[in-house]
Amino acid sequence: MDLLLRRLKDAGACVALGGVGGSGKTTALAALANRADDDARPALRVSGRRLEQGVPYSAFDLVIPSPPEDGSDGDRVVRAAVLEQVARGGWLLVDDAQWLDPASIRVVASIAERAAEANVCLVVAHRPTTGRRDLAVLVDLCARQGPMIRLEGLDEQAVAVHAAEVLGAAPSAELVDVALEQTGGSPLLVDRLLRGWQAEGSLDRGTLASDAPPVPASVVDLVSARYEQLDESVRWTLVALSLGSPLDDDTLAEMSGQDPDASRRAHAELAASGLLLADKAEPLPVVAGAVTLLVPGAERRRYHLAVAEALQSRGGSSVDIAEHLHAAGVAGPHVAAAFGAAGADTVVESPELARTWFERASAIAPDDHELAVRLAEVEVRLGELDAAIGRADRILAAASSTSPGDAAPIPAGVRARATVTAAAVSAQRGLWRRAGELFLAVRDHPDEADLVFVWQAVPCFVAAGAVDEARKVAEVARASTPHPAPARLEAVAAVAEALLVSLDADGSVAVAGLMEAATLYESAPTATPVPVLPHETGASLASAGGEFVIAEELVGRALGRDLGGSVLAGRMRLLSGWAALRRGEWASSTRVVDETADADDGLGVRERVLRLAIEAALARRASDIARISEVAERAVSLLPRFAPDVLTLEAIAELGVVVERAGRGEQIGGLHQRTDELLAALDHPPVWALLHQWSLLEAAIAAKRTDDVGPLAAEVERLAARGGRLSPLGPAAAAWRRVMSGDVEIAEIEQAVEALSAIGLVWEASQLTGQAAIRTSDASVAKNLLGQARNLRTVAGSEGAAPTGVTSMLSEREIEVSQYVVDGLTYKEIGAQLFISPKTVEHHVAKIRQKLGATTRAEMLAALREELGAAGAR
Repeated sequence: MDLLLRRLKDAGACVALGGVGGSGKTTALAALANRADDDARPALRVSGRRLEQGVPYSAFDLVIPSPPEDGSDGDRVVRAAVLEQVARGGWLLVDDAQWLDPASIRVVASIAERAAEANVCLVVAHRPTTGRRDLAVLVDLCARQGPMIRLEGLDEQAVAVHAAEVLGAAPSAELVDVALEQTGGSPLLVDRLLRGWQAEGSLDRGTLASDAPPVPASVVDLVSARYEQLDESVRWTLVALSLGSPLDDDTLAEMSGQDPDASRRAHAELAASGLLLADKAEPLPVVAGAVTLLVPGAERRRYHLAVAEALQSRGGSSVDIAEHLHAAGVAGPHVAAAFGAAGADTVVESPELARTWFERASAIAPDDHELAVRLAEVEVRLGELDAAIGRADRILAAASSTSPGDAAPIPAGVRARATVTAAAVSAQRGLWRRAGELFLAVRDHPDEADLVFVWQAVPCFVAAGAVDEARKVAEVARASTPHPAPARLEAVAAVAEALLVSLDADGSVAVAGLMEAATLYESAPTATPVPVLPHETGASLASAGGEFVIAEELVGRALGRDLGGSVLAGRMRLLSGWAALRRGEWASSTRVVDETADADDGLGVRERVLRLAIEAALARRASDIARISEVAERAVSLLPRFAPDVLTLEAIAELGVVVERAGRGEQIGGLHQRTDELLAALDHPPVWALLHQWSLLEAAIAAKRTDDVGPLAAEVERLAARGGRLSPLGPAAAAWRRVMSGDVEIAEIEQAVEALSAIGLVWEASQLTGQAAIRTSDASVAKNLLGQARNLRTVAGSEGAAPTGVTSMLSEREIEVSQYVVDGLTYKEIGAQLFISPKTVEHHVAKIRQKLGATTRAEMLAALREELGAAGAR
């Protein structure tokens, strides 16, 4: 306010002070009048009166008790009286100029034209002109001789200062944020809101006593007073906008019986009154809350129904229509259809909301099979697989038992949806062959071409090891696929083709195809349940082929776009931990295990196997014997009933190593047999089999089954000889074979270690070096190898050891930077605090992220919040 007063005092002859209702114009004029009194300068305050706009010279009735007749002579009489009272060097302060009668505006305008020569300072406070030509002329006259000052809403700091004054205590950040959000920074509403909450006990000194305190009565009274002043058509507009949906002028005009121009004028009046958010056609939240309280329930429902009907006639948002129909409390088939449409339109972005709409629709139309199957589709996305398969099976059973003469047969489209749902659930539970057969049975799907599901059957058959069936289905699908095809069809075809390629060729070719499929899928995401995301297949194949960076990229893309629903998202989160583990970023893997601990009971069997495999790998790399034993105990309970597929080969192999190391390998012999049968059916494709075979070699070494090491190493060498990024595993396997027989060749060990380190398998290289040191008979060689093994473990540990606390791994300056990052400061703001450049801050953040092993900024922030919060508590 002090700054504003200085600007007003130093402004010159005329000032136009603009602002919406409640922005503080009247307060500023009162303060300016007080300053004039302090300076012994005459000041005359006049104001426009809304109810006296038809009374000539009504603003000056205290200056001239008996106003003259309206006209040029009257203007001169009133102007002379005003200038005489203000005298030279005085102030004429005009408030609410938008409500001045035309004669008073002419007088003020004529004074503005003479202000400089009369040595009078004129300040005209006004709301936006809202179409008044004479007011626009007055404002323009002022602008020619002085500044145009516009009062904006309070910012965060100003709200905090005012709150401290009102409450007598420093406000919490949450209170400031809520007050600012609710009022848009309107000084009047901020003041009324804070005082009202304080009076009604909604504040505990400077803190909110509850998450969502009600709109205080003082604010409701203020809004009520303004609401009652509005014309009926403007009231319609305010109520409609307060009901929750942004409405354009044409829709508002239709529902209220106005013409669009009148609707636009209503918007302008509401904005000028300070009831709308700046630059938005929606009320301030506190205003909307007050209006909701002011309008009786029956009338509010009438408004909701009118809005819904207007939106329906104009093709509005299905969700907006459904929300208004629900608020109106109406029912009937058309309402169920509207709720179903809202559910269908929100499945991808908000499955929880979609379920709500489908459940509301089903409550109105409980026998509607279309609604039931759409609800099942949503349940797949939410991970509620038992509920989803139950609904789908009931529909399929009803469809198969319906005879042609029945009154209400199951529509073909509903049956197709139920079949796809059953197929997707089967795949997510590892029942791949059943999933493939169900996909082939889909006919007349209402949203997707049936050919999409023919292609989706191919990966299911490949995963189950039914290669001949997969190739036959792909051959049929190719003959029917148009070129070019829609993105969705191309995506599923690319997944199928890439998986088939992975069985015969270099894995990098197949990975490229799956990356293309992922890109296509992202451009055409679907609400239809899917058996597996291209990103998962691509990440699994990339990891199996040693392309760990690509695996992380695909996983990150899927998680960043929230694809596929909670089950697939949960699996992708675990795959991110697996990819991080393979890259040696053990901290990130540990974090994934910790974050999914509470969800363990809700995970499917494939997800539990993957999570347990990450735990096994971390325990093995930490040489944590107790944890290895505990993981092995859980593994022998879980694995015997697990059906392996190509996407879980790595996880199974990792668990096999731990089980063997715990001396319990015989308890999962059946799983090994099923895995061998799967790989044999696939003809041992190197890209899928190599790391699995390497893990079997590691398991034999861990269990000290020396006789098995030779044949297993030979198989690794055979697979690795076919090329690919993991080809160094061949020489490493040969080195292991020699080492386990007691024949240590230093040159061979060094070459194998260098090759393993080059592809990111540093920990594996340290194991080979350590075992070679133990088995050599040359003491000097043993000493050198042990030193090298320690160095390799140090490298592996520095890249990925799980942190024991941020303060133990970060420098003092990095801890300072971390705290500011957590507080939400920008690099420029942090630099200003620490007197360093933003580029230096960026460098520190990169180092922090590297030390934490965080693959994304979100992971880094989560780790910093947790650790710095714990440090603060200590």
